[in-house]
Amino acid sequence: MIDAEIFVVAFKNIRQQGLRSYLTLLGVIIGIASIVALMSIGEGLNLAVQEQFDRLGANTLFLTAGNTQVGQSGGSPTTTIQYRLKDADLSRIESYPTVEEVIPFYSLFGPVRHGTEEVSASIIGFDAEKAASLMSTGFLDVESGRMFDEKEAFVAVVGKKFAEDSFKRELRPRGTLEIGGKKFRIIGILKEAATTVGGGGPNTGQVIFVPEKSFRQVTEVDTPNFVMVKTFTKEQVNESKERIQRYLDNKYGEKNFNVSTAEQVLERMSQVLSILSLVLVGIAAVSLIVGGVGIMSSMVTAVLERTREIGVMKAIGATNKTILSLFLIEAAMIGGVGGIIGAMLGMALSQGIAGIGQSTGINLRAPVSLELFLGALAFSMLVGMVSGLYPAKRAADLDPVEALRYE
Repeated sequence: MIDAEIFVVAFKNIRQQGLRSYLTLLGVIIGIASIVALMSIGEGLNLAVQEQFDRLGANTLFLTAGNTQVGQSGGSPTTTIQYRLKDADLSRIESYPTVEEVIPFYSLFGPVRHGTEEVSASIIGFDAEKAASLMSTGFLDVESGRMFDEKEAFVAVVGKKFAEDSFKRELRPRGTLEIGGKKFRIIGILKEAATTVGGGGPNTGQVIFVPEKSFRQVTEVDTPNFVMVKTFTKEQVNESKERIQRYLDNKYGEKNFNVSTAEQVLERMSQVLSILSLVLVGIAAVSLIVGGVGIMSSMVTAVLERTREIGVMKAIGATNKTILSLFLIEAAMIGGVGGIIGAMLGMALSQGIAGIGQSTGINLRAPVSLELFLGALAFSMLVGMVSGLYPAKRAADLDPVEALRYE
């Protein structure tokens, strides 16, 4: 029997099994679809984070409070930042010869009114003179209207999701919001693509941005929650980081503030995403293992049902190698067909998830690559062949005389 004939016979045998083959395929399809979808989404998240930090540049540092105190308030646990940077600290850091600019962010979660409606929202103030720098890094990106400048007060730029979903009527430029008893004129709406950065930055889709001087007039917050520092060149980043960390440690004590480079934050975020993706893919792989068990069960049943057929094949000259090859090819075909359908379904599923994410303001993509498709196909075929190895070996080892007597 030549190789081509083995494939033909294997295909006919799978078709003859009918519903059992389809149910076996279903387990493989679900497993491969889950793995492909999760790997695609995971890769998309990594790419989104990488692109954001590429735009920020390798000459960026982030300052966040590192020491917190845990207490009780009204019977509920609370977390309070023990130390905060003062204006004098920001001026000191900005005076360093390697530092180009310091951009502090002041934030508060509080009530915001629009007409007769009131909601709670995240309000962030920053120096209007730094707006152009933030726009150039992609941290802020205006879709309609414009960003405020240093000459303006009591104006606001709002995230797109906040503009669309917070009130009965969608917020638009020239509308107004009331914050802390003051009227703020809306002059811009941010794009959906604007996202959180730096591990401590805001999700800009749900935020109201106002000039720092206006923010301080309507709130009691006078210290920044998050600070972005840019050096003149990327070669100055490590020197600046060490100098800033040393200054903060000497003044406030060690570990009360964290100074991180963009590369360090990117590495930490990528590690978290990789671990999360690995765990999710591992969970999805359980479905594929179940599919592999289904293949083994189906093949064992097929061997029992076709014992006399195997005996006849051996009686007319089929070798153990031929019988082994026949059953392994059947198992590989089930794995291969399941892999193709599962990979296509997984890619479609990942695109659907990415589309839903983008519609909710999350910068999520699901890249589809030929390598991912071929890898999923090869993996599913391997699972099929490994699962079919025992029943194939069992079929090949059958004694032809006993097989012919089998009823």
